[in-house]
Amino acid sequence: YQRRVRERILHLEAGFMKMTNTLIVSISFLCLLLVQESVSLTPKYQKMFSRPAGVSSHSSLSAREFTNTRAREKFRQAHLQNSLRNGNVTFNFPQLVDHFDPSNQQLFMQRFIFEDDYYEPGGPVFVYLGGEGPMEEFLGEVQMFEWLKRYKAAGFLLEHRYYGKSSPVPDFSTPNLKYLSSRQALADAARFINKMNKSLQADQWVIFGCSYSGCLSGWFRSLYPELVLGSYAPSGPVLAQLNYTGYMGQYEDSAGSDCATATRNAVIQIAQMMNSVDGLAKLSLYFNSCTPLQYEDDLFYFTWTIALQLAGQAQEQNPPDWPLTSICNILTSGGDPVKNFAQAFLFENSAGCTNFSAASFVDSMSSTDINSNYDGGRAWWWQKCTEFGYFKSSYADTSIFFDTLPVEKIVNFCSKIFQIPNLSPNITGTNNFYGGKNLKASKVVVSQGLLDPWHLLGITQDKPGVQTYNYQAAHCALLHQAYDNDPADIKNGRLKLTSFLDDLLASPQRR
Repeated sequence: YQRRVRERILHLEAGFMKMTNTLIVSISFLCLLLVQESVSLTPKYQKMFSRPAGVSSHSSLSAREFTNTRAREKFRQAHLQNSLRNGNVTFNFPQLVDHFDPSNQQLFMQRFIFEDDYYEPGGPVFVYLGGEGPMEEFLGEVQMFEWLKRYKAAGFLLEHRYYGKSSPVPDFSTPNLKYLSSRQALADAARFINKMNKSLQADQWVIFGCSYSGCLSGWFRSLYPELVLGSYAPSGPVLAQLNYTGYMGQYEDSAGSDCATATRNAVIQIAQMMNSVDGLAKLSLYFNSCTPLQYEDDLFYFTWTIALQLAGQAQEQNPPDWPLTSICNILTSGGDPVKNFAQAFLFENSAGCTNFSAASFVDSMSSTDINSNYDGGRAWWWQKCTEFGYFKSSYADTSIFFDTLPVEKIVNFCSKIFQIPNLSPNITGTNNFYGGKNLKASKVVVSQGLLDPWHLLGITQDKPGVQTYNYQAAHCALLHQAYDNDPADIKNGRLKLTSFLDDLLASPQRR
């Protein structure tokens, strides 16, 4: 049993006593979990979710809202393999299905990763909250794991309910989604920390996140300040918004004038080509559509998809790849603007043809099978349709993209997917509960990339208890792999975060 749990020599040079203490802490921690919580140890790191070859998914619409760049994916895989070599495994934590109904004591198994490669007894504990995808996706945010080494800390990565393999229900039918909300997820984290600390007996817990889980991190510090010393909450769109025109609107500023002009010229020509049978046939060919473009709903879905693909590159404009720069190089290369636009679209969608059928998209999001929802598509649409909105629309005066992408058509997907008439998110309720950009918390640091369209819904100015740091890149950049040639403001941002953690861990007062 002990061999199965952990037989690890972390640092021979540290001496026999240090090694013994570390092993005792790790083994006793896991034994207590097994006794107190019936945690089941499961084989770890099965093959990552990947897109089947030949046919593309529905672009960014059915996958994570906040996607991985190629570089981020590379380092996620590298960190994954490093975790395998070091013996880190996935555990299951018995979590309450419903935290807000005392009569419901049902449990489900919530996955988490535990890392103690550098942990020394008495050290701090860092918790990274998973977001709208399988928890393995968030191993791309490697910086927190680097801080484990600096502070000799233990680390947890907690998978969000309904994502990956942490499902509290047997299927994702609409009635079964009633336990999916950010408030339930925050209560999950609170119960998890309370139970883990019965074993670790640590005085210093710090919570992390990124993007949606960056929101969760800040909100957690606001709602449960007694459990963690502080929070790092980068790139979180804390202001729920139904009609989010800013996502596509940001592209023009992030891409620069030459690229924006080339994009706009292509958009105009694409719109003109959609008015003729011959033009639609060419667009079907250029954009590698799985079926010919012809129906009105599909034409809306087509323009929305290709606009989001390019607009989303502003979100990913981080070192070392700077993907928006690569896209702009294609768009401004001369020749046919439409073909350039198509090439830029296919740059990130090269696995096969793209299905531009709106009905097919609704069908894929309507699947209630848990295995087909491993990537979180249906779950995230539920959260958008009930809590957050974030619907990326475009009008004539809001972006350089198509002016035929009204929010009403996007919201209509909610009713179609979940079979609830007139389903629309409770934006007012969400903002009233969490405070929107007026986060009421202390000892929180928020960073925002000013090229990232999500920063428009985030906190960018200091507030009482909340420090901010802005930099000229995009989404969650300060948590990504560090490079020697990173821009100075990204390097300075990581230094500021390290200073924040230094000060935080030097003062054990929670509030």
